[in-house]
Amino acid sequence: MSFKNEWCKLINRLFKTGLYLDEGKNNKITFFGNAKKYKRKRNCSGLSVRIKGNNNIIKVAKNTVFNKCSISINADNTEIFIDENSTLNFVNIHINGGNNQKISLGKNLVTASVNIHLDEENASLIVKDNCIFSNSISIWATDGHPIFDKDTKHRLNTIKRPVEIGEHCWIGEGVKITKNAKLPPNTIVGIDSVVTKEFCEENTIIAGNPAKVIKRNIIWHSDLNHKFNAENRLID
Repeated sequence: MSFKNEWCKLINRLFKTGLYLDEGKNNKITFFGNAKKYKRKRNCSGLSVRIKGNNNIIKVAKNTVFNKCSISINADNTEIFIDENSTLNFVNIHINGGNNQKISLGKNLVTASVNIHLDEENASLIVKDNCIFSNSISIWATDGHPIFDKDTKHRLNTIKRPVEIGEHCWIGEGVKITKNAKLPPNTIVGIDSVVTKEFCEENTIIAGNPAKVIKRNIIWHSDLNHKFNAENRLID
C-alpha cells in the first residue's frame, strides 16, 4: 500500500468522509452539490471508492445520500452515473475482469441492501427512476466465467443486452437478477425470486425461480400511509 493511500485512510478516519483510493491514471470522481453552480468534491460521507485502473469516471448528482456504500473498480474505461435524490443504503458495486463497463442508476432510488457485479467487457446495468430495492438483492450483469459447448467450443452464456430495470419497480427481499434480464416499468418482483430473462408486460407481479408472471394489471405505491376506502380500494 502506497504512502498516498495510507494518508487518505487517515484523513478519512479523522474527518469521517468517504474513503477514496486511486491506483491508476486519469480517474475522475465528481459529486455535484445543491447550488446552481455545482460544487465538486473528492469525498462523500457514507461512500468508499477504490479504483485500480485507468480512465474511469464516476458521477453522483445532487441530493444523493449514502450509508455504508462502496464502489470497487478493477478495470479501465468504466462509467458510473448515479442520478439525484436517491437514498442508497448498503449498495456495493464490484467491477472487475473487463473494460468499458457502465452503470446508470436513476433518480429517487431507495435501497436497503444491494450487491451489483459487472465482470466482463462491455457489461452494463441500467436502473430507471423511482425504484425501491429491499434487502439482500444481487444483480449480476455477467456470469463471471464463460461457458462453452464441449463439441463446438461455441460460447453459451454471452451478454445480449444490458440488465435493465424499468421505472417504478419494486424489488423484493433476496431477489437475484442475472445477465440479459429486463424488467418493464411498474413491475413487482416477489421475495427470493430469480430473474433470468426479459419481461415485456408492464404492471405485473413476477415471482419464482425462474421468475414468471403471477399477477397482471397491478399498480403499487411507495407511501405506506396511502388512504383506502371502506372497501379497501385505493383513494386517488
